[in-house]
Amino acid sequence: MHRPIKSLIRSTLLALSPARLLAGLADFIAAYWRKYAVLAGLALALPDAHGAIPAGWNLLAGNPSGVGGVARDAQGGSAVFSVLNEIVVDSSGNVYVTDVSNSNKNIRKITASGMVSTVATLSYGPQGLAINSAGSFLYTTVPDISAVYNVNSGTGVQTELAAPFTFSSPYGVEVDATGNVYVSNTGFNLYTITKINTSDTAALFAGADGAADTTRFKVPMGLVIDGGYLYVADKSYHAIRRVRLSDGLIENFAGTPGTGTFGTGDGIGTAAKFNSPEGLATDGTYLYVTDNVRTSIRKIKISDQTVTTLATGFTGLIDVAVDGAGYVYATAGAQVLTTGAGVTVPTVSTVSPTSGTIAGGTSVTVTGTNFTGATAVSFGGTAGTNVTVNSDTSITVTSPAKAASTVDITVTTANGMSTTVTGDQYTFSAVTVPGAPTGATATRGNGQASVAFTAPVS
Repeated sequence: MHRPIKSLIRSTLLALSPARLLAGLADFIAAYWRKYAVLAGLALALPDAHGAIPAGWNLLAGNPSGVGGVARDAQGGSAVFSVLNEIVVDSSGNVYVTDVSNSNKNIRKITASGMVSTVATLSYGPQGLAINSAGSFLYTTVPDISAVYNVNSGTGVQTELAAPFTFSSPYGVEVDATGNVYVSNTGFNLYTITKINTSDTAALFAGADGAADTTRFKVPMGLVIDGGYLYVADKSYHAIRRVRLSDGLIENFAGTPGTGTFGTGDGIGTAAKFNSPEGLATDGTYLYVTDNVRTSIRKIKISDQTVTTLATGFTGLIDVAVDGAGYVYATAGAQVLTTGAGVTVPTVSTVSPTSGTIAGGTSVTVTGTNFTGATAVSFGGTAGTNVTVNSDTSITVTSPAKAASTVDITVTTANGMSTTVTGDQYTFSAVTVPGAPTGATATRGNGQASVAFTAPVS
């Protein structure tokens, strides 16, 4: 039997008690449709792929327009992601992400300067992501076969963990300082945390089946360890819970747990409101949470549980990470964003003149930003010639021959291509050849001659 189907049936049978069947059906339909649509690259994921970058954030890698596609390793904005999931950062500032569609099932690496490479390609789509303290191994969950892998961050070699243990659509993953791995299970009302010890043995850690709501989860997603606790983004309970590592005791930490308690209000502890929290990260002082149906990042001070809103206005926000310098990173649609410097993608603001003939040969001045090192100027996909970078904000280029049309002029550097705006448009106009004059008459006399005619309409 095909492994994803076998895994799904196995997870379903584990949950198939009459009391739980109806309770979990709605969650099952929503969670599995969303998950497999993303893994298959279906249209459900596409609205998450486009969006403006919020103020205070910069592009580190991915198409500046936000449009995903077939994976391409390159620098900064020249790189292409499909649908990004989770993100981690190592002690050297290298960022790792899971990137999934029907054709891409990758773990990708982005250096601090924005260079993207592929660390590993899996047979099925990776979702969750964690990294050990040495940066030598990544850990990823694979929901469609209910498996967990470690991946050598240098060689890409993959090893399945705890096989043949039965996970249930595993999502989040975290690793502690000694190498124990924690996995959140999200499949069909089996909302638990599994622990894989250093002997590669897996067992239930938290969220016992059938327990009271105070010791159960409702779709646990992102995981992060801080101090003696494993923090859990409990998506459908709209809260951040924490599990004591010493004994698996579940506590409510921030937000009011409950399926009807969602909101966006800041506050302290359970007085705050969350709306479908997903990703988690920590810098030792604060927790960072992706929230508000993939549009906001919230911040929780661990010492007093004060919840504030760090940033809003994201589209397709999935996960968050933070480095040792305090810069925050996020996966949003097909882009990796950061509060750090990011990469300087060129922008075009105006062109002059705004039109020329279809024969080409018109000298055009392009004004914008980040033009230093420009490698190409394109008129609707056709390369211009005689490109001269006058400064970081000005380029002179000769228009190519092109059929009558209005096109966008784009500038490309090593960091990517400018996105299209109204001010970058240039019109190629056909040359009109006038017709012959009409009604010509000639007269002469007194040593002079004159001609009269009607000029053609051009």
